[in-house]
Amino acid sequence: MLLAEVSDPLQVRLQHSRCLVGRAVVADDHLECGQRLCERRLDRLGERRGGVVRGDHDGKRRLPARIDLADRGRHPEDASPRPSNHVLIMPTNPTVCKGGDNVCLVSTRPTIGELGAAPDPLRWRKRLQRVRHPAWLGTIRRTKPLSDHYGRDRGTPVDRYYIEQFLAAERAAIRGRVLEVMNRDYTVRFGTAVDSSDVLDIDPGNPDATIVGDLTSADAVPTGSFDCFILTQTLQYIYDLKAAVAHAHRILGPGGTVLCTVPVVSRIDRLELGSEYWRLTAAACSRLFGDVFPPNSVTVRARGNVLAAVAFLVGMAAEELSTRELERDDPFFPLVVTVRATKST
Repeated sequence: MLLAEVSDPLQVRLQHSRCLVGRAVVADDHLECGQRLCERRLDRLGERRGGVVRGDHDGKRRLPARIDLADRGRHPEDASPRPSNHVLIMPTNPTVCKGGDNVCLVSTRPTIGELGAAPDPLRWRKRLQRVRHPAWLGTIRRTKPLSDHYGRDRGTPVDRYYIEQFLAAERAAIRGRVLEVMNRDYTVRFGTAVDSSDVLDIDPGNPDATIVGDLTSADAVPTGSFDCFILTQTLQYIYDLKAAVAHAHRILGPGGTVLCTVPVVSRIDRLELGSEYWRLTAAACSRLFGDVFPPNSVTVRARGNVLAAVAFLVGMAAEELSTRELERDDPFFPLVVTVRATKST
């Protein structure tokens, strides 16, 4: 198609720019010398990366131009090109964007690390590693979870698999006078020889609550009132952790046991965005409970692995993983930490 046959001024500019794109140069002065030479060779072999062309107001004259980086050295998304005067960016398959006057911006997406990042001498080895071990995300390649309810609408939440397994193994400790937070579900399900069951909650509107109060200031609860305290997935909502653990120790009777679980990896609850404070590791739990309970009376275990953590974050259910996958505990990628701490007699 000849330029004379095109009536649209924008098409005229596009056709003219395609003729000149072979002579366009991108000034990659933030890349190392060797990479710049490689890029220029690629450009001469087929202009695969595209170029930048600057024109004057009449739309007839075009000169090679350079991209000025805004705040060079920042993250690639922040260090976006700032065109001066009139700039036309032409990739191999351009997508026209709206512009004013004779200015037409056609976007290109830079390679990660191309803008604002220091050159990586190991980039080819990393690329080979990606080729040899590709990551296939499948249905979890998404920015929203499969479930918005921790996977409960698909089955058993993955973290509950470890929590309930922990409580089942500690059935013998759930006896006598038992205190649980928010409801008594686990007391009923796993308790043995339970004499009385109480529920602690800070919400006075909870009909199951027999004790309304904050665990960090539970002075109204008499000392030595309970033989077992089931404290699952609660400490992340309490800012003063030391005070909470100290009160948990105080309200236990001699030989009483607290059974506690905390998240290491978890989404933030929709109703607790402003009051969910912590994620605790096994080391943190050992220090936290070890400072209050007697030596050798605290047992801490990290449960889960990277697959379990990913599955939980995207909202998969425990039933969608095999037992072998769930039972593989990796101390570097735990999902949940369980704590058994016993008060001295």
